[in-house]
Amino acid sequence: KEYRWRGEDLFGSDYLENRLEMQGNWPVARGFHLEAEQRLTSVDYRKSAMYFRDHWISRSTARIEWKPAEMWDLTAGYHFEIKEVPDSSGMNYQAHTLMSSLGGFLGWPWHLGLAAELERRTLESGEGRQDYLNLIADAELEYDIGPGMSWQVKGDLEQMAYDRPDEVYYDFWTATGKTGLSRDLAPTTSAAALPMVRC
Repeated sequence: KEYRWRGEDLFGSDYLENRLEMQGNWPVARGFHLEAEQRLTSVDYRKSAMYFRDHWISRSTARIEWKPAEMWDLTAGYHFEIKEVPDSSGMNYQAHTLMSSLGGFLGWPWHLGLAAELERRTLESGEGRQDYLNLIADAELEYDIGPGMSWQVKGDLEQMAYDRPDEVYYDFWTATGKTGLSRDLAPTTSAAALPMVRC
């Protein structure tokens, strides 16, 4: 990426980014599949600064999917992510994430979807100031009213807990609820009106 302006690099610096992704999927037993993924990213800035530092990130993922019935699937997985910043060890971190999802039909015309992720991130510096535990969960319930029409209820929850909260890195939680109608306009297109409440 090259910036087109002339003068000082006030908002960014030219950089070169490299990405490598590898994925695999293997059946391990009847109804079970194992998925693996490896991502490597490196960024090299032309001019390093406080907010523009060379770094690399590695993210490894393992996930297993189980289909206990024709219209149901259950997944469970684990992410391991590591970031290294050569000229600023205080920005190095490790992150462990557990994830799961469940989806399927409760019996026509009801459909249920659940998903959750729990992430633990720690900085290499060991100060604990930005170390945190983050939970993200969402749920969706859908009722088929008729051909191409459904009623949907969706809910999202996020909770952040820092090891040492302060005025910059503080604990919080947010919850969002939506409900409304969805209409299929074409095989790959739909429109929905879902009023939302957030607290």
